[in-house]
Amino acid sequence: MKILIFLLAVTLFETSQGLIEPYDSNICRLFKNGVKLRNPGKCDSYITCQDGVAKITECKGKYFNKETGKCVTKVPDSYCKDPCTKKSPFWEKDPKSCEGYFTCRPEGGVQEYCPDDLDFDYKQQACVYKSDSNCKGFDICDIAPNNMPFKNENNCQRYYTCVKNKVTEKVCEKQYYDVQKGCTKKSEVECLNHPIPENACGTPKHPARDQFVSDELTCCKYYYCKDKGDNVVDESPQLGQCPEGKFFDSAQQACYTAENVRCDEDRCDGMNRSKVISSDEGCQHYLLCDKGVTVGKEKCPDGQYFDSSSMECTTTVQNYLACTS
Repeated sequence: MKILIFLLAVTLFETSQGLIEPYDSNICRLFKNGVKLRNPGKCDSYITCQDGVAKITECKGKYFNKETGKCVTKVPDSYCKDPCTKKSPFWEKDPKSCEGYFTCRPEGGVQEYCPDDLDFDYKQQACVYKSDSNCKGFDICDIAPNNMPFKNENNCQRYYTCVKNKVTEKVCEKQYYDVQKGCTKKSEVECLNHPIPENACGTPKHPARDQFVSDELTCCKYYYCKDKGDNVVDESPQLGQCPEGKFFDSAQQACYTAENVRCDEDRCDGMNRSKVISSDEGCQHYLLCDKGVTVGKEKCPDGQYFDSSSMECTTTVQNYLACTS
């Protein structure tokens, strides 16, 4: 429904701070501590991220430059530029927000906002209900500096950066992305949905048919690739997990006692034990586990070996497949 804008122009309205669609207002959850971002929808203030919380700082009559992280006297980029030109109608769309618009006058544009629950529609030259609006908000790269990594919430192994003010996806090879640490060990990242590895079930030329394959992320989990026929890949393999104390062996297509499976991923994962044998050659090293995550590594004294049954060092030679070539 259209609402005549001249009834609204007598009052200025502030846009909702932090609104970035499709990102929500809690934008700092995606960035590491200390990052400075342009205050969404604003040019004269910025936010500093700390533990997922945004602290707003005013530039006091100046503009915020997102690339330098400083307040400056000149307009730093097109995001903050007055959109009014000689060819503009009386009202011009504000590129910084859905609710904003400019009243264009000979001396320049004047920033104004639609009331709550309304967006400005350029074609109709009016404020309209959000349900009738096609506005999708502005891009995250309008507020984030280029080359600053931020979290991909749909994939633990991937993250984003802005390159030339365009969102670009990056990949942590054999690692996961942590907001504070960047690409790091998978065991150090809380991941709710492990991504399916690329080509987990092969390729159309060589599909894995009726086979179990490693999830390539853990020692104890695997995927079952259904037989979809010649040159057809199972794109949605079923995730499975070995019983506690066992690891998946891709060569044997089965779960075996963890000590007898070579695996360089976190060997504490899926193990309800405080100590487990490591994959270091010689069977003298062992890992310290806490709630299924490795928290440290120790080595038995010279001449001793780690006994997985007793979880103690012993002089009896141990030849587990996990730690022998």
